[in-house]
Amino acid sequence: MQIYWYGETCFKIQNSDRTILINPDSPRKAGLRGPNFKSDLLLLSDPNEEKETEKKITDETFLISAPGEYEVKGVFIEGIPFKSQKKTTTLYRLVFDEISFGFLGPIDDLLEDEQVEKLGTIDVLFLPVGGGDVLESKTAEKVLNSIEPKIVIPHSYQVPGLKTSRDKIESFLKKLGKKEIEAIEKFSLSKKELLQNFSKEEIIILQPKVL
Repeated sequence: MQIYWYGETCFKIQNSDRTILINPDSPRKAGLRGPNFKSDLLLLSDPNEEKETEKKITDETFLISAPGEYEVKGVFIEGIPFKSQKKTTTLYRLVFDEISFGFLGPIDDLLEDEQVEKLGTIDVLFLPVGGGDVLESKTAEKVLNSIEPKIVIPHSYQVPGLKTSRDKIESFLKKLGKKEIEAIEKFSLSKKELLQNFSKEEIIILQPKVL
């Protein structure tokens, strides 16, 4: 499968026959172009964004925007409620092609023990790190340590053209004691590669995809 990032909290995860799109309007709200394609499965962290995504929904698209358990086209999804003083959103656990994903969208605080338990064992974690109205580096590190995934894909940090105030990715890497990591256009992964090449908290930096 391949994973692409479109800026902010927007990602595409796809294999040869299924496409998952997450939060397609978040890049546009921050001054980026964002994606413009249909998907088999559409996940939204905020149910209030349903109306804004109507053009991306076809008869074949399954929309999920609230907590609950779902199984769609061989993909298992669990939506987990998140609420802080300033935000109410949905976290997601996905199992796709035998790989478990934890998607933390625009969260701004630590997770509760129950939320960590529901996320369970995570192979690939999508984690906001850029500060402002999402986690900053110090808190993001604490969330990361509470989940202990094999792979971490940071998001919601400063990129060219972004109109929202965010920290640079270097702030997060420095907090983890990591040197500069070269960004890649897409991340390809299979269950076999996961088992052979990844053990704990490997950081993958994606270039935001410009259409």
